Amino acid sequence: MDRAVRGFLLSMGLLIAACNPGSGTRCGDAVCNDAEYCVDDLYQCGASPAASLHCATRGALCPAMSAPVCGCDGAVYDSACVAAVAGHDLSVLGACAAQPGQFRCGYRVCEGAQYCQRTTSDVGGTPDAYDCLTLPAACTGAIGCGCLSGVNCGDTCTASGAQLTVTCPGG
Repeated sequence: MDRAVRGFLLSMGLLIAACNPGSGTRCGDAVCNDAEYCVDDLYQCGASPAASLHCATRGALCPAMSAPVCGCDGAVYDSACVAAVAGHDLSVLGACAAQPGQFRCGYRVCEGAQYCQRTTSDVGGTPDAYDCLTLPAACTGAIGCGCLSGVNCGDTCTASGAQLTVTCPGG
C-alpha cells in the first residue's frame, strides 16, 4: 500500500498500525525512526486505540536473564529487554508457539516448575499483568490446582494439564 494512502487511512482510524520495527513505521499518531519501535500499552500489537500506541527507544544491551516473553512477531525472546532491542513489542494475542516444557501466560512464557499468575485490571486503558511464579513445594509430584491452595488467589486456579493459572483481582 502506498505510504500516503496508508497514512491517510491511519489518520482516519480506518487502518491500525502494526508494531513493526523500522524507519517511518506509523505508531498511532507518531512515526517511529530506526532507533525506535512501536509499543502498544495493551500488548495487542497495534490493535489498540491510537492513544495506547507510542514509539520507544530500542536500547542496545540487556542483562543476562531468562524471563521469556512473546513478541508481536511471533517469536519467543529471553526477556522483554531482548524483544525491545530486536524492535518488537510484547503480545497477549497468542501468536507465539511455546517450546516443549513451556506454556503461555499472557505475554509471558512460563517454564517447567512454574505457574501463571494473572492480575486483572479494572482501570480502563491499563492491561492485565502476568507473572510466572515458582510452584510451591506442595506441587512436587502431583501438579494440580489443589497444590496452589496456599498461594495468593490459589482458589481461582484453572488447569490445563500441568499448566496452572491463578487469576487475582487488580485495582
